[in-house]
Amino acid sequence: MVIKIKKLQIFLAVTVLLAVSMVIGISTDAITVNSEQKDVTLLPILMYHQITREKNRVNKFTVTETELEEDLKYIVGRGYTTVTVEDLIDFRKSGKKLPAKPLMISFDDGYETVYDILLPLLKKYELKAVAAVIGSAVDKFSQVEDHHIRYSHLNWEKVELLVKSGYVEIQNHTYDMHKNTGCRKGVRREKNENCEQYREALKTDLMRFQDEMEEHTGYRPKAVVYPFGEYSKETPVILKELGFEAALICEEKINRLDINNADEWIFRLGRFNRPGGMDTQEFFKKIEAN
Repeated sequence: MVIKIKKLQIFLAVTVLLAVSMVIGISTDAITVNSEQKDVTLLPILMYHQITREKNRVNKFTVTETELEEDLKYIVGRGYTTVTVEDLIDFRKSGKKLPAKPLMISFDDGYETVYDILLPLLKKYELKAVAAVIGSAVDKFSQVEDHHIRYSHLNWEKVELLVKSGYVEIQNHTYDMHKNTGCRKGVRREKNENCEQYREALKTDLMRFQDEMEEHTGYRPKAVVYPFGEYSKETPVILKELGFEAALICEEKINRLDINNADEWIFRLGRFNRPGGMDTQEFFKKIEAN
């Protein structure tokens, strides 16, 4: 009788162990599948504007050459790989993998310092950047011999050289909508403007930049970088109709790139403004905490 009880106890114990193993196995597999379904790539995008060699000219939108180089050193040292808008589009359209730790460097407005200061540093550290250029400013500085580190914008010759360099990708910062006067701020829809009027205004401005870029460089931008980060609910729809495939805003957030839900992020790529006068470690601490 005792022997039978012991055998029953052993049988029950083995049965329980097998059941537990099966449950654990199922649970583990479920976690793995769930993880694959929610495979998200985190992408921080840095937003710079102007670069200076004069410490007394540092401000919210201007960094020193030294600060910029320290940032680039940090990017390399922390194992980030820089990506471009074209990389994101390839990821979305064909599933082409992004690097394990991607990061984008963006420069707004198209100052001449992108060529004179940024490009040599990108070459030095083997990094890439995206430059959002204002078409009317490029036209203006292509017609005059005015080169000053404090205010000069790129001319078409230097825009073409940047495209050919392979280190800087040029995107559309509008032809002449980088303004905050009158009824419109950036590309935002005016209060008394109907949808068709708004669409025509965007088309006229953005396509002028597209055509001039293609004429001067052979490259046609794929994204719009919203001036001041301003846009309206209709803007992404119109951009798609015009052939654009991405847009960058000014909301400070880490982008969560889910290939299965790309429409949620591809036209709302957030960026962290890089102010001057802030230590590199402090700036990246804010980003990496998100």
